Amino acid sequence: MNPLDHPFEVVNVSAEEGIAALPAASVDCIVTSPPYWNLRDYGDNRQLGHEETPEHFINNLFGLFGLALSKLKDTGSIWVNLGDTYIDGEAQMIPQRFANEMRSLYTLKNTIIWYKPDAMAESVQNRFSQKWEPFFWFVKSEDFYFNPDALSIPVTKSFAERLEYKFNTSEEDVSRMRGLVGDASEKIEHYLQRGVNAGDVWIIPKDKDKTGHPAPWPVALAARPIVATCPPDGVVYDPFAGSGQTGIAVHRCGAGRKFIGTDVTPEWAELGNRRIKEERAQMELF
Repeated sequence: MNPLDHPFEVVNVSAEEGIAALPAASVDCIVTSPPYWNLRDYGDNRQLGHEETPEHFINNLFGLFGLALSKLKDTGSIWVNLGDTYIDGEAQMIPQRFANEMRSLYTLKNTIIWYKPDAMAESVQNRFSQKWEPFFWFVKSEDFYFNPDALSIPVTKSFAERLEYKFNTSEEDVSRMRGLVGDASEKIEHYLQRGVNAGDVWIIPKDKDKTGHPAPWPVALAARPIVATCPPDGVVYDPFAGSGQTGIAVHRCGAGRKFIGTDVTPEWAELGNRRIKEERAQMELF
């Protein structure tokens, strides 16, 4: 079953089946948070995350994105949020090991730090609690689509005043400001109009709405890669669409973008479809 034939739906097939059914060069952006290793049981023997070892899990996950290589456009991006697992108090470094494997096929552009200000408390006494997770951004080629202005941070008056002060100092001082050399007035106007780069630390809390899924990620987290790396009218695919959060994010981002998703668990595919349908119906009221 080709997920492209079911826009804004979560098709109940495995990630591998969904990716295999996609035509070549049909996807602009893959945005997903796969199951973490050895943390949850989703009740299907095809599920990812219940392999015997971290190595087996990493190989399986890497294999999926290897299969996705030909399905992604040359301008395309892949975003993967992946948390770690501890064994006997020791971090397994699963996200980092996975990212290193991916570098054999893709270019790693950024490791975004997703800081969770309302992260769930952990009852651990032999290490610090986890308050952040990595969010990897990979690209297929150097011809990737990227619109940093979509996430730019507005410049405040005080920031503009500091820029003006810096630009009125010596050329030597100005040259130390990476990317801010050249005509001072033009640079200041540029930042006033376009803001500054959003950076690689994203502070995003959990969604307050109850999804009914054991491990939903915030709509706001999924939305950021969409507006920055999926062009208008592009296709966003989530192979682990779960509660439908990515589909909701695509719909809210607008610009003619289309969501396609898959999930191996019938219960979660049904949940995702219901939530996306409710979201679209609600938005049509306004």
